[in-house]
Amino acid sequence: MKITCLFLAVLLSYGCGGLNAAPETVAEWQFHAPDGTAPGSIPDSVHQAKFEGDLPGVAVAEGVLRVRRADPNSTPGISFAALPSLPKDQPLWLVAEIAQWRFEGKLGEFVSFGLVDQVPDPEIALSSSETNESVLAEVRLSHTGPDQAAIAGRAGGLSSTLVKPGVHVPAEEKQPAFLALFYDPVTHTYAVLTKPEGGSWRLVGRGATDPRRRPQFVRLATGGVTSDTAAEGVDIRRISVATTPPADLQPGVLPDLPFITAPFWAVSDAKTGEIIGGAGIDSPVRMASINKTMTCYVVCQLAAKDPKILDEIMTCTADSQKTPGSSSQLLEGDRLTVRDALYALMLPSANDMGVLLAGYFSPRLAPPETPLPPPIPAVRAPFIAEMNRQAKALGMKSSIFRHPSADGGFPVWIEDYKREASSTPPATKETRVDHSTTPRELLMLAQAVMQDPLFRKIVGTHDYTATIHKPDGSTRPMKLENGNRLLGHMGVDGIKTGTERSSTASENWAAGACILCSRVAGDGRVYYAAAFGCAVEARRYIDARNILEWAAREKARQASAPSAAVSGQ
Repeated sequence: MKITCLFLAVLLSYGCGGLNAAPETVAEWQFHAPDGTAPGSIPDSVHQAKFEGDLPGVAVAEGVLRVRRADPNSTPGISFAALPSLPKDQPLWLVAEIAQWRFEGKLGEFVSFGLVDQVPDPEIALSSSETNESVLAEVRLSHTGPDQAAIAGRAGGLSSTLVKPGVHVPAEEKQPAFLALFYDPVTHTYAVLTKPEGGSWRLVGRGATDPRRRPQFVRLATGGVTSDTAAEGVDIRRISVATTPPADLQPGVLPDLPFITAPFWAVSDAKTGEIIGGAGIDSPVRMASINKTMTCYVVCQLAAKDPKILDEIMTCTADSQKTPGSSSQLLEGDRLTVRDALYALMLPSANDMGVLLAGYFSPRLAPPETPLPPPIPAVRAPFIAEMNRQAKALGMKSSIFRHPSADGGFPVWIEDYKREASSTPPATKETRVDHSTTPRELLMLAQAVMQDPLFRKIVGTHDYTATIHKPDGSTRPMKLENGNRLLGHMGVDGIKTGTERSSTASENWAAGACILCSRVAGDGRVYYAAAFGCAVEARRYIDARNILEWAAREKARQASAPSAAVSGQ
């Protein structure tokens, strides 16, 4: 809950990264050492942001910070400088001016400039865990091969994604250059840029930062420089931190579209169904508990024909009680209304309610026209068949539903399929990865379900109290809270989230943290968005918010642009 509160604080507004903010230099280091400065120490900056602690292998000479490391057994060196207190939504630009650099030692040697949220314990400051976790975002110049170096970005903690792997540059003896790190606290992303002296800025790549953290220190790190050649190393003229971009940053270098960590996403105009943008729009994906959207829709369609079914009392079964995953924790014999079960299904995402609803309504539905893929129990087969009939009616040609709760969100052993038809297990064990839908088709589903008043009311509810009837005749309230943390912010009025994890890093089939959402923008236009494969739950909300805001801006831009048909272009 604490993590949720931290990132919800930034969900109420969306910025363009501060490119129009008032100019302000937060800190600047110009390397002109006063007399008596010892090797390994870094002088105070012009703005009194001091690097604390010696950085082995550095010295100030002739106006540059010379990074050298003659001891092949030395560990990476890290030094920190505290930033002044800044607003939490303040973007930052960290720019390093490199006088020259040359790597001749082992591969992997580097110099990096970054932002961190805290100074680690000195006893672990040089450990690999600190190196990986403490960095909010950094730009790194590193030795990658004979006469080659790379400029790339990196983030520690939960979200280390970078759009590009960086750029490779020839390791010439003199290579004046500028490296820039842009941190955007609104979208929780960073960008890495570079330019040669006298040249133009270019984008190296963009990545996501941990949404729970904010920069409080600048970190300068060096490592692995093992040659004792005097010319080897990196010479740094200046490091600065500002709230505005470099004055010569040309328009268009930073894309208008915010960095989105979800590998698969799509956004549409609800009125026309037009896909405004996306990535992997027609790629097969798993949807985890977003699957419950169809489960709820099937029951809502039945209720539209006969509203009395919402007050019917269902009795929890042994089958529903043993359902794995998220649960309402109801026991066999507990009873509740169909209406209450729908709220439990969609708000806290109770898997057991999906199983209960499917078993309860299956006798009223037509059996499957063709055999369904096992292992779907016969008691739920008619309901699953109806889910797929509804999908077909909506034009969802690539979607298949196998379960009333999640989407069958685990790899299925083909031998288990074969065992349904034969008592003789196969000799080999083969796995099949089943995908359920595509981003495009989930937007089609969103367009249908949000037209149903009951469905729209359920998914737009923040909290609800259901009444549970115990076997002994007593009752108790069950408080339900909606798990969609975007609900109620920026006009979001639904729809469903999902989470699925793979058990090993090699299993890339998991849905990850995903979301299907609906937004009514300030101008009354409605948008639907879907995002899949986010690394952490917080990212799905940030990604969805950025997608929806971008879609609104894009539609406004299209509306104001001259019509191609009119202009004849």
